[in-house]
Amino acid sequence: MRSILLLAVSCFLLAGCAHKIAIPVTVPFPTTPPELRQECEALSQLAANAKLSDLMITVTENYIKYHECKTKNQAWNDWYTQQKEIFDAASGNNKKK
Repeated sequence: MRSILLLAVSCFLLAGCAHKIAIPVTVPFPTTPPELRQECEALSQLAANAKLSDLMITVTENYIKYHECKTKNQAWNDWYTQQKEIFDAASGNNKKK
């Protein structure tokens, strides 16, 4: 009797181990690299008594700052898009709209 009970318990335990249990694994979305977290520089403003030459210098400087900021934002957008595709593929969320 004792051996039958021991055999039944052993079979029950082994059968429970044979099943694959799906354990959900959550992978956090990657953090943004520090070089992509830089804020854009504020645009320069003119004084009330500015000359035309000051205006041209300020416009040129602001134009350069704008394009630097545009490049930074585009780099961040590219990084995010690539990471999102990788993250969705790894987590099985690759549903197309």
